[in-house]
Amino acid sequence: MELYKVTAETIDTVLKESPIQSVLHIPTKPNSLRNELRNLIKGEGGIINGEKLRDFVFPTDKFDVFISHSHDDLEIAKLFAVWLEEKCGLSVFLDSFVWSSADGLLQEIDNLYCKQQNGLYSYHRRNYSTAHIHTMLSMSIMEIIKQSRIGVFIDSSHSLNLHKLRKNNQAKTLSPWIYQEIMYMRLFADKKTSTRMFSFENLNENLQMEHSVDLSDFAFLTVNHLINFASRRMKSI
Repeated sequence: MELYKVTAETIDTVLKESPIQSVLHIPTKPNSLRNELRNLIKGEGGIINGEKLRDFVFPTDKFDVFISHSHDDLEIAKLFAVWLEEKCGLSVFLDSFVWSSADGLLQEIDNLYCKQQNGLYSYHRRNYSTAHIHTMLSMSIMEIIKQSRIGVFIDSSHSLNLHKLRKNNQAKTLSPWIYQEIMYMRLFADKKTSTRMFSFENLNENLQMEHSVDLSDFAFLTVNHLINFASRRMKSI
């Protein structure tokens, strides 16, 4: 996997210089499959088949590019994904593709297994169900990253603490999900020499826990890099 980081400002400039014509197709499941999901959740003999459920909710298709981004940068991440698909012919996976699926699945399971007679949810049962779903989600994201050729992190004011970065080239992330994705991408990266350390801000969660992250394997993408790549691709068609 080749690793790159690109600023939100760079993406914005690229979109202005080379406007997109299409919209992003976000994979969704039709309502007709909701009954199938509920049957999987009910399981057989009270036991859910985790592999079948994971394959149904979090399919690990193969993509050219995996994009990791702050939740607050979702819209520009979507536009960048469209640009990469339209101008460069690359298939793109955004981590946001699976978050809504995870939340919906958790709600279905919690309503069936974790709700008490008083209408409230059991704290311990919800912890247990969340652990299962987040583990399946984590493994699915790892498989997608493993099969992707390119990993891109979107560097923006939402995701980087620039003051700390300029001061000592090191900082922390408060997002366990971005931390996880960076670790997975570096795990499957084609190693190359670099010296920078980057940081990430939180996703506005009440609980804040910092994690050290290292983006030293990520090369910066510039406007010229992206425009030239798209131009070469168009000439080859």
